[in-house]
Amino acid sequence: MLLLSFMSFYFFYGHGKKAVWIFTCITILVCFELGLNYRFGLQDVPFGNQTTYSSFSKKINATVADLNPDHNLFRVQNKLSGSVLGYHTPYNAYNDAWTFQFAGTSAYTSTLNEKTLDTLTNLGIYSKNERRFNYVDTNPVINLLLNVKYQLSYENGQLMTQQNKEAIGSGFFMQNDQIKLRDGAVFSNIEAVLQGILPSKKPYLVKMEANDETQAEGNLLLYAPNTEWTKTDAIFVNGQKHQTHVTILSNQLFNLGYFKKGEHVEIKFKPDDLMQAKKPDFYTLSNARFQHLLQHLQTNALTLTEGKGDYLSGTVNTPNETNKLFLSIPFDEAWQVKIDGKPVPKSQVMGNFIGISVPKGKHAITLSYYPKVVPFSLLLSTAALLTGIVIRRRK
Repeated sequence: MLLLSFMSFYFFYGHGKKAVWIFTCITILVCFELGLNYRFGLQDVPFGNQTTYSSFSKKINATVADLNPDHNLFRVQNKLSGSVLGYHTPYNAYNDAWTFQFAGTSAYTSTLNEKTLDTLTNLGIYSKNERRFNYVDTNPVINLLLNVKYQLSYENGQLMTQQNKEAIGSGFFMQNDQIKLRDGAVFSNIEAVLQGILPSKKPYLVKMEANDETQAEGNLLLYAPNTEWTKTDAIFVNGQKHQTHVTILSNQLFNLGYFKKGEHVEIKFKPDDLMQAKKPDFYTLSNARFQHLLQHLQTNALTLTEGKGDYLSGTVNTPNETNKLFLSIPFDEAWQVKIDGKPVPKSQVMGNFIGISVPKGKHAITLSYYPKVVPFSLLLSTAALLTGIVIRRRK
């Protein structure tokens, strides 16, 4: 109101030197009012600490660069908490892969492929909506399929890296490429995928019975669909709070820890009545069978190296006449695959990953990303440019 009064006074009485004085007062008043609005409007916003973020970002960039001097393709799981990076709000590491220049395990993007997202959620990765996903709780199966080679964490005041031995490469051979994933059937899907890679007479996932004793040695996994996780304060395993690296408790696959066969595991939820309506399932990933699978795959695993632009290359040795090679890269028609320099067809396997048939022997595998829209866009741009030149000359 005060500003409006000044402007009205300037309109009716502002002439000569008086007008300059009134205009100066109005300018000062506007700046003052904008400053107050900015101050009071943002005073309760929990901004992060820019100095802390800048300093720690440099450490992460240097660490990531040291992890990959040969420019091989693998993923890194960022398990840093938001407070370490200077955040004062919930932090889910969605875009850290872009920020720190590594292939990550989370994203928030409007261009996320629907089939890829369905594949990830059907394997137990968290997703709030169609634009985002986050690999919350580490487990060996996802590390193998996505080639998640390293974890970044912060312990005892130091930035730490941990290598996942099950991340054997960007590709490996599988015996059955016709595996179909079912919506929401996470444990069944994981079992089907592992059986498709290397069939086993005994299951890879062994259910924990009602007596709360593990039936195999390995990582104990939890998946509880249709649960109101917003009402959950915490999960306790043998009295210890199970802590994930981001502030998410939702319908993703939880890894509750490594246990020996026959070990009693007491699992409680807070509040206690959360799971009365629907009991969750607990399965142990048999370490013996999973390690046997890894030993089988390691000899002929594929390591891809990043070249200039969207170009990947590597060498693989196929043991049998024709094998299906699984690549830990989401399927997209824009990927062009070549074996020994010759284009080969690709297919969707294990949900929405790339699969290619490779003949027996040692072969060079190359992939390049070239969307079909690129030549059309170039043609359209060229036509527009020529049209502009013709019109200009006629004038």
